[in-house]
Amino acid sequence: PGSVIASLLENEPRFKEGGFQSIIGEVRVFILAGFETTAHALAFAFGMMAEHQELAEKLHQVSTQALKKGPLKLALENSTYVKNFFMEAVRMFPLAPLLGGECTGDIVLNHKGNAYKLPKGTQVQFFNLALQRHEDHVGGMLGPDDVEPERWDAEPAKQPFLHTFNTGAHSCPGKPLSVLEGHIFLLMVAERFRFEFPEGTTKVEGSQEMLLRPKDAMPLRVFRR
Repeated sequence: PGSVIASLLENEPRFKEGGFQSIIGEVRVFILAGFETTAHALAFAFGMMAEHQELAEKLHQVSTQALKKGPLKLALENSTYVKNFFMEAVRMFPLAPLLGGECTGDIVLNHKGNAYKLPKGTQVQFFNLALQRHEDHVGGMLGPDDVEPERWDAEPAKQPFLHTFNTGAHSCPGKPLSVLEGHIFLLMVAERFRFEFPEGTTKVEGSQEMLLRPKDAMPLRVFRR
């Protein structure tokens, strides 16, 4: 009683219906959620701050003003730009560059007048890194490879497509926690520190293995403001 598992079984519709067995089916998600996603997105976000000094300065100004307004709840409400910057890091550098699944029944996909049948048992791979940088799915005014926090100001239906946390029946129940953690941590860091690349590093890059990690562990020079 009182545990995260108990809370999910009591309050999350899909777990209320599926019971404890449905929790077992999401063990992989629980292991990664709120830790790997947040930590890696923040590492990329700090690198993005080093690469885009003008955006980092705006982050600093927004964070400083928001934290002057009082309690953390108010600071979060007044720092949407900071949250949006974190979401850009999640979009551009998804921890899981590829997710997969298996069709539990026959599926027919219709696209531009053509029908494609995926029989039951077909293994399907979703290339998140490509999907989240496709020009048709990112919204905003700039290109898919540009950092534009404002693109997340759009209404939910017009925000960038995001598959980092999966979607549908297996969407990550830890997403709200991960986003909240990222928002709070970036808010605090942007107000207190600035970043620069060391000599030899000029841009943010990822190293794609099973997970997408910052290349060379994201080397940065850190300066207290």
